[in-house]
Amino acid sequence: MATDNAKPVKLTHDHLVESGVPALAMHSLPEAPGNRWAQERENAFVRLAPGARVYRGLQTGAVEWNSALEALTGWIASLDKPVGIVAVTHARASHLMQACAVAGIAAPEPVAHRRHRQTIR
Repeated sequence: MATDNAKPVKLTHDHLVESGVPALAMHSLPEAPGNRWAQERENAFVRLAPGARVYRGLQTGAVEWNSALEALTGWIASLDKPVGIVAVTHARASHLMQACAVAGIAAPEPVAHRRHRQTIR
């Protein structure tokens, strides 16, 4: 049985849109023969959110972790906030949360608070 790589992306996308997040982005993986599934997820995201920013970043491992974290932190800082970021894997989500902590960017609270304020108005 094949995995439906578009389904988790659509569920996450729909949740963020229904939550009122005004901007979307994706933290993906570099293209490689071994992770075509990631490109399937990325393509599904691009179809759902045309024009949204996609960051593939660097391959991450023990040696590259800090340089990848620094690059990811710079990308996050460049995004308009609030933003909902879809991560292609749990590892990418963890890397994303660490980058936010390093950069002093609270996550995910500002998105929820802003959505709540927008709902009340």
